[in-house]
Amino acid sequence: MSVTNGRASRKKAAKQSRSRHVRRLSAEGVTPTARQERLWNLFGEIEREFDKLHEENLQLHERVEQLSEKLEYLFSSKHVHLHHTHPAQQFRGGKRPIGTIIAQKLKTSSSSKVSRNSSVECQYHCLYSGHCDGVWAVNCARNGSPMFGTASADGTAIIWDIVSGQNVLQYTEHAGSVNDIAFHPTNTLVCTASGDSTTHIWNYKHVDSPNELVLHGHTAPVVACDWLCDGRQLVTGSWDHTALLWDCDTGQTIHTLKGHDQELTHLCTHCDQKLVVTCSRDETFRLWDFRAPPIHSVNVFQGHTKPVSSVVFAPNDTVVSASEDYSVKVWDLHNMKCPVSSIRFDCAINRVSVSGNMLAVPLDNRHIRIYSLQGNRLAQLPHRNNQGHVRMVCSTAWLDQSAQQSTLPNFFSCGFDNKVIGWRLSTMEQ
Repeated sequence: MSVTNGRASRKKAAKQSRSRHVRRLSAEGVTPTARQERLWNLFGEIEREFDKLHEENLQLHERVEQLSEKLEYLFSSKHVHLHHTHPAQQFRGGKRPIGTIIAQKLKTSSSSKVSRNSSVECQYHCLYSGHCDGVWAVNCARNGSPMFGTASADGTAIIWDIVSGQNVLQYTEHAGSVNDIAFHPTNTLVCTASGDSTTHIWNYKHVDSPNELVLHGHTAPVVACDWLCDGRQLVTGSWDHTALLWDCDTGQTIHTLKGHDQELTHLCTHCDQKLVVTCSRDETFRLWDFRAPPIHSVNVFQGHTKPVSSVVFAPNDTVVSASEDYSVKVWDLHNMKCPVSSIRFDCAINRVSVSGNMLAVPLDNRHIRIYSLQGNRLAQLPHRNNQGHVRMVCSTAWLDQSAQQSTLPNFFSCGFDNKVIGWRLSTMEQ
């Protein structure tokens, strides 16, 4: 009993001594120099270890991607032939060979083929630095100007000159995240959609006072905006479940496009017809027709099993939709019963973009893949030596054909790693 009491007394005395020591240090407001240095050294070692693990993880992901691409190419191109043998010989011992299982999984899960007739050469060109938070959207000028714009969660939009690579104007008038940016079809006006529930129309040539018009009408963040083909009207999409059609001269609402049951995620206008396509978290996308005012019609399409994240018009009266169900589908506007082609992925897809017959697919897994509208895989953008994104890729955009030069980037991507990257993509027929 006395031994137990002695131990308890010593523990109590040690605890009281530590408490007095902690109180003394707290009162002095300092940590002993040696201990402070030791803590800094430990934190530095932890940080370096995390960096090392992160780099190893990225390298492993790269290796897996490379092997997956090789396997996909082999099986889709029929370079590997599985010889049919008797089941007893093929699966001796009651177990299927690992190689056969992997092959079967690849053949089952892959709905696209690597094209053998054409390929796309992809080259990293340059990095555009200017945003201090994730970049949600990138878009190129439509009037042949060598310009593109970016919209960021840092509350700003930036206009970039492709020739010089310089920041022409950084727009800072929004009170929230800038979620989308779109260039006027013919002049130097730009519209930006923001989390402050407004859409701003401004002129990137007026550096000192760019603001032209502020559109108030949505009751929740505005996530998408685009100009109709004549440039006199603008359409915006919001988390308030609606899209609004605006008169750009008066700033007044012309139509409220109702019908979606959940937040809108994206929208797109047709390049030469008064057509608008919107998509939503309600798993649908809708086609709005304004070609015969004042009457407008709407068609609802249910081709996905999860929220639709992106929808764009493509050549030859087609529409491309992307969804959180890990699929991209190409639809014929004259027959929307089933998709013309369907491409499956293993992660979420963000805002897709189209140029001619090429479709760019930005992915949550940091990669960007290029497909044909027929569903053939053409290329994957480089992702080595810090030449790619390190977090999810949010959006991509193609430079207008009339503005392209052989030595300048013609394709742009942005991501949640704050990066905006310029690429040079060229088609090489084999």
